[in-house]
Amino acid sequence: MTTGLTFSADEEYVIDVKFLYPTTVDRMGIIRGNLNTNVETYDVTLHKYTKDSTQSGDVNALLVADASDIFPSSGLTFRVTKTSDGEPPKNVVMYIEGCNELLPSTKAQVEEVGEQPGMTTRKSQ
Repeated sequence: MTTGLTFSADEEYVIDVKFLYPTTVDRMGIIRGNLNTNVETYDVTLHKYTKDSTQSGDVNALLVADASDIFPSSGLTFRVTKTSDGEPPKNVVMYIEGCNELLPSTKAQVEEVGEQPGMTTRKSQ
């Protein structure tokens, strides 16, 4: 069982998620997970082929993408903006829901860096 991503003090608190196939994202966010993350707020940028859009959110409150924008995304970038204890983020779990032409419905709970079904994730350096 994984416990989410944990950062060190010398890292930028950014997680890039790249989709292997263009994906229309419906909901996204950082959730508490099994071990309760210390993340309080974050920004997420949805990388669209037309233009990028950024939203801000609180942990455990999923953000809803603009339903009128049907253009697919190439990925997301999560940036942690505040933690509850002023320490680097720990136990960060991302939730992404959407669809693409190959998978009619896709829900992913991303808890580790590397290959995931339909996507790759990495911490920005």
